[in-house]
Amino acid sequence: MKWISLSVFCLFLLAALGFTRAQTHTHHSRTNAHSSKACKSSLANCPPEGCGGGDPLLNEKKNRLDAPTTAYQSMGFADFLHLEEERPTHWDTGQARDEVEQMGEDTPVMLAGFLLGAHSGSPESCNCKLSGEANNDFHINIVERATDRMQDSIVVEMTPKMRATIPQWTLNGINSLVSDPSKPPLVRVSGYLLFDSEHVSRSGGERATIWEIHPVEKFEVCAGGNCTVDSDTGWKDIRSN
Repeated sequence: MKWISLSVFCLFLLAALGFTRAQTHTHHSRTNAHSSKACKSSLANCPPEGCGGGDPLLNEKKNRLDAPTTAYQSMGFADFLHLEEERPTHWDTGQARDEVEQMGEDTPVMLAGFLLGAHSGSPESCNCKLSGEANNDFHINIVERATDRMQDSIVVEMTPKMRATIPQWTLNGINSLVSDPSKPPLVRVSGYLLFDSEHVSRSGGERATIWEIHPVEKFEVCAGGNCTVDSDTGWKDIRSN
């Protein structure tokens, strides 16, 4: 009888030790998953090249605030898809961007399409790993046809530093334009063409290409009539709302 009691006690002790180790391992994994911390105290202190890892050359492109010195060139979805077919399939952090610049990166462009919606991105090195909606990019998905889906979309991004100069650019304001998801609004987006090389080896979410308009410098919605990408007729600048 004593032998049975001792065996039960030993089994109980081993189980308790196993549970304690499992808790310790779980806690350790959770710490690793959330080990990314802000590397600057505020967005105002965040340099154009960012910090906390990432690609400084890419970050400088994302954080630009200069207005284009030439007119926006209109692009279609087919143009983006062609660039996607020709894009580099390998990218080293910090490598020179001559190849993608020759393909059109930095060109001021505009694109008209249907707005699926917008969401706030997660902390990134371009924004010094700061958390919160005010410190991160707005990811906006645009499609060619009203019936297209997210995997057909092109991503355009409003950066927090650009939004600081345009208070009308809010997440609620953009998403309020999509009052009926079955009838998405027609919008026109203007900004700089960017090859988001970060996503060559890491997913950038559902999209048709990792070429983007980033940062967005102008965002318009069709207020009525026959709006086309090449004509200013019918477009209403969202910053005037």
